[in-house]
Amino acid sequence: MAVKDIAIDLARQKLPVDNWFDREGCAEGIKALDGYQFEWNDKLGRYGNQPLPNWASHGADAWMQFAQGFDAPADITKPRRRKREGNWKTV
Repeated sequence: MAVKDIAIDLARQKLPVDNWFDREGCAEGIKALDGYQFEWNDKLGRYGNQPLPNWASHGADAWMQFAQGFDAPADITKPRRRKREGNWKTV
């Protein structure tokens, strides 16, 4: 399996499970994911193994990079609180 195939599989795995999208803020990225496709092979009458280099490639590749490198915190539902440290008056 090629590196690109692995990246595509990881990106697919991340879509339904760990993530939600802000419909307005992520509109361009959502369009890129929707527009990502493989090259059509007329001889074989099916899609090939290579992604089609079109307008959607860069946005979809960005999602693939995220999928390869991001590990969500164990409990993502709790808000993160900064540990309060003393200021110059209390130290």
